[in-house]
Parts: sequence; C-alpha cells; structure tokens
Amino acid sequence: FGALSFRQAPEATRQAWFRPAGESWALVPEIRRRVAFQCGNILDPLLLRHEPPFDAVLCRNLFIYLTPEARRRALDNLARLVRPGGLL
Repeated sequence: FGALSFRQAPEATRQAWFRPAGESWALVPEIRRRVAFQCGNILDPLLLRHEPPFDAVLCRNLFIYLTPEARRRALDNLARLVRPGGLL
C-alpha cells in the first residue's frame, strides 16, 4: 500500500496493522496470511462461484466508475459473495 492509502486513516491504524516495505507498507504477516487478494470481473455472475462466503468484501471507489445498471449487477454479485451477517 502506498502512503496515500493512509491519508484518512489514523496513524495508530497504520502502526498497528502495517509494516514498512521499501517505499510502501505491507500488512503484518499475521493478517496477510488471512487475507486473499483476487482479481476478477465484478460483473461476471460466476465470479468466485466456487469460493465459500466471505466474512467481508471491501470495494473502495468501485461504484463511481460504473453505470447504474452495472452498479446493480456488481452489487448483486457482491451480496452473493458475503455470508449472512457479513460485511459488505
């Protein structure tokens, strides 16, 4: 993560969960082992279909780039990926 990723976060957050990695920051190993970063097409209804439901799905600034119809499709796909009571 670059320094701008933390421009609105408290310094204590960065210090608690990240470590310097050259010019950037990396998640602490204890958290990194629990996080899975994956690439995919958010509009594909088969996206991550073989994965178990996620506890949390984060998508910063995603919807500002989509048309209203694409936003609805993306939200439907994301909602499908989150377990009941999970965080979207």
